[in-house]
Amino acid sequence: MAPKVRWQDPDGHKILNTIVQKKGNSSQWTNGLREVHEELVAPILGGDDILCYTATGDGKSAVFSVPI
Repeated sequence: MAPKVRWQDPDGHKILNTIVQKKGNSSQWTNGLREVHEELVAPILGGDDILCYTATGDGKSAVFSVPI
């Protein structure tokens, strides 16, 4: 059985960025997620609910779509 990924740990963030860089839109995600995205996506992948409100253009849609 493979070990369970703890998305909020540094290794989980590294795995998340690797996945996004390989599977994401190459022009948008070549450098992986921004730090703010990592901080929000990791808890979602861990099964937690989040509340996110930021200014237009800050990447709320990315936070929603990456875990999908």
